Amino acid sequence: MAIKLVKQTPYGISVEYWKIICTDINWHNKLAKISLIGYIDETARLTGKHSLSSEVFTFEGDNFPFLFEKNIVETAYIKIKESKLDEEGNELNEWAKAKDC
Repeated sequence: MAIKLVKQTPYGISVEYWKIICTDINWHNKLAKISLIGYIDETARLTGKHSLSSEVFTFEGDNFPFLFEKNIVETAYIKIKESKLDEEGNELNEWAKAKDC
C-alpha cells in the first residue's frame, strides 16, 4: 500500500511514490503522528534505493481518525488524502490529489 503524488524536494528532484513507514498513535490522548517517505518512483523503492524526502502528519482531537477495529495504515492514507476546502471551494490539502497504488 502506498500513494502517488509528485512533489519536488528542496534539491529539485521530483518524488512521486510515498509509503508510510511509521505510525505513532496515542489512543488515550487521541494523538497520531504518521511518517511517510518518498521515492523517485515505485521501482526505486522496490530495488532498494534510498528515499529522498519525508513528511510527517499529525492528527489529534476531533481530527483523530483511528479506531481499534480498523486498518491503521489504510485509515492513515485515507486521512492524509482527505479534501480540505476553503470558503471559496479551493483545495487546501495538496495531498488530496494523491492516488492509491
